[in-house]
Amino acid sequence: MPDTPIQQGVFQRFLTTLHVDYQGPMRKALGWLLLLVVVQFVAVLWPETPGFNGIPYYLELHALMEVISVVVAAMVFAVAWSTRIKGFSASFTALAVIFLAVAVLDFAHTLSYVGMPDYFSPNQGDKHLNFWMGARLLAAAGLLIIALRPWKRPLATRQKYTVLTGLLVIVIGWQWLVINYPDHMPQWFVAGVGLTPLKINTEYLIIALNVLAAAILWQRMQAPQPFHVVALFSAVCVLAMSELFFTLYSTMHGAYNVLGHVYKVIAYVLIYRAFVVEAIERPYKDLEIAQQTLKQEEVRFRRAVEAAPNAMLMVDDTQTIVLSNTRSDAMFRFKSGQLVGTKLDTLIPDSMRHKHREHIQTYLASPADRPMGQDRFLYAKRHDGELFRVEVGLTPLTIDNRTFVLASIVDITSRLEAEARIEKLIYYDTLTDLPNRQLLKDRVNQLVTAARQSHNLIALLYVDLDRFKNINETLGHNVGDQLLVDVARRLTRTAGDEATVARVVGDEFAIVASLPHAEDAARLARLLLANISNPYKVGAHHLTLTPSIGIALYPEDGADFDTLMKSADMAMQLVKLEGRNDFHFFAKEMQQRTSRMLNLESALLSAIDNNELQLVYQPQVRISDRKVIGVEALLRWHHPEFGQVSPAEFMPIAENSGQIITIGAWVLKTAAAQLKQWLAQGHAPMIMSVNLSAIQFRHPNLTGLVDDILAKTELPPEYLELELTESAAMLNPDHAIRIMQTLHKRGIRLSIDDFGTGYSSLSYLKKFSIYKLKIDQSFVRDIATDGDDRAIVSAIIQMANSLGFHTIAEGVETQAQLDYLRTQGCDEIQGYLYSKPLPAEALSQWLIANRTEA
Repeated sequence: MPDTPIQQGVFQRFLTTLHVDYQGPMRKALGWLLLLVVVQFVAVLWPETPGFNGIPYYLELHALMEVISVVVAAMVFAVAWSTRIKGFSASFTALAVIFLAVAVLDFAHTLSYVGMPDYFSPNQGDKHLNFWMGARLLAAAGLLIIALRPWKRPLATRQKYTVLTGLLVIVIGWQWLVINYPDHMPQWFVAGVGLTPLKINTEYLIIALNVLAAAILWQRMQAPQPFHVVALFSAVCVLAMSELFFTLYSTMHGAYNVLGHVYKVIAYVLIYRAFVVEAIERPYKDLEIAQQTLKQEEVRFRRAVEAAPNAMLMVDDTQTIVLSNTRSDAMFRFKSGQLVGTKLDTLIPDSMRHKHREHIQTYLASPADRPMGQDRFLYAKRHDGELFRVEVGLTPLTIDNRTFVLASIVDITSRLEAEARIEKLIYYDTLTDLPNRQLLKDRVNQLVTAARQSHNLIALLYVDLDRFKNINETLGHNVGDQLLVDVARRLTRTAGDEATVARVVGDEFAIVASLPHAEDAARLARLLLANISNPYKVGAHHLTLTPSIGIALYPEDGADFDTLMKSADMAMQLVKLEGRNDFHFFAKEMQQRTSRMLNLESALLSAIDNNELQLVYQPQVRISDRKVIGVEALLRWHHPEFGQVSPAEFMPIAENSGQIITIGAWVLKTAAAQLKQWLAQGHAPMIMSVNLSAIQFRHPNLTGLVDDILAKTELPPEYLELELTESAAMLNPDHAIRIMQTLHKRGIRLSIDDFGTGYSSLSYLKKFSIYKLKIDQSFVRDIATDGDDRAIVSAIIQMANSLGFHTIAEGVETQAQLDYLRTQGCDEIQGYLYSKPLPAEALSQWLIANRTEA
């Protein structure tokens, strides 16, 4: 409700000058003071009657009221002198001493009153008033000093006793003077007349001192005070009103005297309330406040624990959980509040409890903050028994001389899993799960460090999968990726647990192991060759792979990872240049050979443009009538600097560098054009046989290239025969079948070169749309003398006949070889027995010379 005009008056504005803590109590106090003022006003206006100036039993009533005043004053001294309460310092001590003196003087006044037994001298005249006025002046002056003095200024023990001694000397001296020299004392009252002017004026002085003290206390109430300032303000106001009564009486037994003593008792009670009760209640209030504060702090602490982002547990010195939050309940899968009262051991795995107790005892003996992030990763146990990893931060707390530990707990399972995933991404190949190059380097460096002490040998095997690129290009990366995974498994099984198998890049792997002897590295390489070369089944595809392996040894081939890798890679490259599917140890001279290979690779790029490449042709003769039925186109390279470069040397370079596609197209085009020219010159029809590398065979545009060349050269497709090695055909038989069928439908002949040197499946061989099997010269060379070779050749011819294939033997150089092949039913031969490979012009002349028969 809005304030009324009265509430907005001067009185209300006067109260608002006080501190807000005092406005309410002061409003009540002023109400009571106003009531006392009204009573005093009524008493002053009350007409004097005989009963008004002669109160029955006044002496007894006076003694009772004075005894109350003395007791209250003595209690003020006793409490104020002995208290040690913070905030009740020098002023409280001064008050104690002053009111001790007041109590002594009031006690002397009581005993000296006329009608009481004599107090050391006859109780007559103004004897009791001398004690009275001394007590009143001392009380008024003391309260004014209390109001003026800074409340918290300290007072030393010596100062306390000095003030006490000084006042006691003054009080005792004053009593001695009053008792022994009554005639020298001032006159305060004249019987039958009333109060003397001295008495009245002195009372007014006392009133003024009290009013001044009240004004000062009012001013001090504008800020919080460490004592009951409202009660003290009320007390000095009532004392002022009390002294006013003592300026009005005309008899010692009248109503004004009684009312003055009543007001005095009220004032003393207020002083008792202001100091004594306050001093007694203050410790309990402080305790209550402390308890409330403690409860509030506990509530705040519990709220903070509950709101903490981590699971929180508070454990006492008996390792019992005394506090938990919701997150800890959820983390350990306990019901809400169920953790409290539980032993900490419950959350520790059984196998770790003993060690954990030792750690706890050690920690409690010297507790200290242990923040998060110091690698204190522990195992904890959930309520259902599940173990998980946690990180713990510890904060020791001392409460009531007991040590507690506040534990902040984080479930780091997800974090460790994330770190493991990150580490796997950093150090492991995502496809094969093998260590990557970075982790391989670390493992090699570790082995090298250990080998420097143990003098062990370290073998680094660099494994490259031959022609793997062809599989990716023809069958797609999904098939290639699965094949890499299968290869990785075989490598791991073959190498064993003591070795590290890593995927370096693409289709290149590395194996590092500490081995007793170099021969152990060779033995491992042989196992790898055998296991990797076994057929693979990827989906519907049956595939074969061969590896090229280079081996470097520590310390002779390198003392660090990079050097060992370079040496092993160089040895592996040499294997590829020499035909693949083998292994080589690194040798110093390999650097020179590798340098030559790099130079050849560079020179080969411009070989076509510089007209350095040449085709030579070797006749193919039918055994039955010795008629030339075809020629095989063979590539030669003559370089101005390197001279005549062997096909065995430059063809692997062409295949590995990818130049075989361009060179192969040139060979095919040149051979087709040459045959077309021979036919135009009148030579008898014959077949032009051209070799295809595995890379060419798997090129997606092979059929388009053949069609384009045949169209441009106008060579009928039945005059072209494409030779494919057995291993190239079996690398991906399903793909080979599709390509062969496509070429066969175009009328192009297909043959398998070097038959018997690779791995063939009869089930696939039957599906190949081939015309001819070429028996490799390695079997033909010794058939006149070697029974095994003769048996192999015979078996190949018989198998070909049963499948409906023609056969041709290459490398025939002697009549004995020819005779044996004829007896076994071989269809055709090729070799130096009839002619070496010849340039086009020379072969043309040879054909003319052997037109009838070879």
